Amino acid sequence: MVGGENLRRFLETVGADMTAKYGAFHCNDDYYGSIEMATALHPQTMLATRYAKEFLGDPYGYPLRLRTATKLGFRIPNGSRRWK
Repeated sequence: MVGGENLRRFLETVGADMTAKYGAFHCNDDYYGSIEMATALHPQTMLATRYAKEFLGDPYGYPLRLRTATKLGFRIPNGSRRWK
C-alpha cells in the first residue's frame, strides 16, 4: 500500500499554474523529465512518501516518489526535489 499526498492538492497548495500543459520535475539522481498536466491532476497521481506504512527509504525514492497509475512504461522518478 502506497501513501502520500495527491499531486493535484499539492500543486493547488503551492499556487502552481494549473493551466500549464506540462509540469517538469528534477530528482536527486540528476534525472529530470516532464508529465502532462492532465496526468498530474488525475486523482490517482500522487507524491508518495510511504510504502507499507513505512516512510520511503533511500533505495525507494526518499523523500518523494511520483506515482501515477495511468501511464504504462513511464519511468517513475525517485527522490523528486523540484517541480516546475
